[in-house]
Amino acid sequence: MGEDLSDLGELEVIRRLLARVPTGELIVPPGDDAALVPMTSETLATADLLVEGRHFDFAFSSPGDVGFKALTVNVSDIAAMGGRPRYATVSVGAPAATGVAVLEALYDGIGEAARAYGVTIAGGDTVGADAIIVLECDVPWIPSLEAPRPECRVIHLGVDPLFSRYPIRGFPCDLAVTGAAATALPELAAGLDRRVSRSAVSQRQHRLAEEREALVAGWQKTRESVAGMRPIHMAWASACIARVKPEDAILVNEYTLMPEHCGSNLPGSYFGSSTGGGAALVAAAELQNEVGAVVSRGGRPDLAGAALPQVKAPTLLIVGGDDTPVIAMNREAYDRMTTLRKMEIIPGASHLFEEPGTLEKVAKLAGDWFKKYLR
Repeated sequence: MGEDLSDLGELEVIRRLLARVPTGELIVPPGDDAALVPMTSETLATADLLVEGRHFDFAFSSPGDVGFKALTVNVSDIAAMGGRPRYATVSVGAPAATGVAVLEALYDGIGEAARAYGVTIAGGDTVGADAIIVLECDVPWIPSLEAPRPECRVIHLGVDPLFSRYPIRGFPCDLAVTGAAATALPELAAGLDRRVSRSAVSQRQHRLAEEREALVAGWQKTRESVAGMRPIHMAWASACIARVKPEDAILVNEYTLMPEHCGSNLPGSYFGSSTGGGAALVAAAELQNEVGAVVSRGGRPDLAGAALPQVKAPTLLIVGGDDTPVIAMNREAYDRMTTLRKMEIIPGASHLFEEPGTLEKVAKLAGDWFKKYLR
């Protein structure tokens, strides 16, 4: 039998696949999930996904044909807008048992199309999984951008995995397991331990450690590649902030700061929103005196479950006055907590606090809370 994905690991698969496609002149070479390319002032972008069983069938199409089609449909979208295709990122989701020869043939088709259209393959992502366990998350991925293959089984473990009290779901689920993750995961691990080969687990851990080492090296290479760019690249800005910030600094991140280049090892407080509110409280319960205060904005503190009575840090729960279901969930969590706590409801605010002036009120309340209890 030929090699499959489980034999090689993600990084070796990526190395082999990139050797089959044109990579052209890039600011940062391909191999990461993102691409760094020179752009013009006006740029077109498209994302058109092909799903097996819906857009193609390997019973009638070869992997090379599918690869050629995958790039062609995206090139067509750009051409329809009067643009010229220049770069492409490729994302592939495949089970671990997928033969490497299948993916190589797929990329041969992508490479053939790329050369025909003058397109450079700038990067992308591969996802190999037979099953995925989602822990307390309503949107673990955005289906229109990336999703597991249809045959991959999705298991959702959570206090309310069917979202019966909070009607939202962003992904299909094959098996819903009701329970607190802190309690259920050890039981799941014990059950799997009786059925999984220890040597196989050891080999996988070793491979993941090597992939992690390569990932860290890739981050360093990215920092070196963008150090002299103008305007400044956020990877370099994040690295510079990491060099000068004190260990006890409080970082306020509006998504542009890149944590892989600017980490923090000494938490003094937690600010969580949405499901992050529950995660912040679980962390505060585990770290106890290391956490001085917690603020949850529009959060799901109820997801902390059994950890709620263990939280020692003063906790502020901020909820929008129009966010009726989340108000009830915060009151439930408030009643289960024993620490110093306060619940603030901001009139006229929805779940995301998009109304004028509402986020300013959140900032004022959170700032006052941290000033009072972080000493």
